[in-house]
Amino acid sequence: MKMILPVLAVCVLLGACSTAEKYAANQAATESWLGSKKGSTETRIDGAWDAIDSGWGTGRFAQSGNKITGALGNYTAKGVLNGSTVYLAFESGGWTYYTATLKKRGDTLGGFYSSSVPFSTSDQSALTLRRVAD
Repeated sequence: MKMILPVLAVCVLLGACSTAEKYAANQAATESWLGSKKGSTETRIDGAWDAIDSGWGTGRFAQSGNKITGALGNYTAKGVLNGSTVYLAFESGGWTYYTATLKKRGDTLGGFYSSSVPFSTSDQSALTLRRVAD
């Protein structure tokens, strides 16, 4: 019994290190992807948005220059603008689950989201958000 407890403690610690490293790698990939996409600000997206596609819910974004923060459904969002294209990362619990590339056209943001970090066209699905009057 005396040997089992130290062995269990080491296993738990190693598992935690592995998890911490995975989270750090996920966040580093997110920051790298967003950093590579930022550019000029040609549009405003701050305010309330509603996803046309089921399952995403409603969201609210705040914009400071070309940086975006906010939430969409159950996810926190951070992103950048480059012209009229918005690049977003959707997170929960410190883990980026989805990335999105959306183009602003009038009162809509349309494009695709991916479960890959960085965004990948190989697993993309459509995502359209419509501005909601505040």
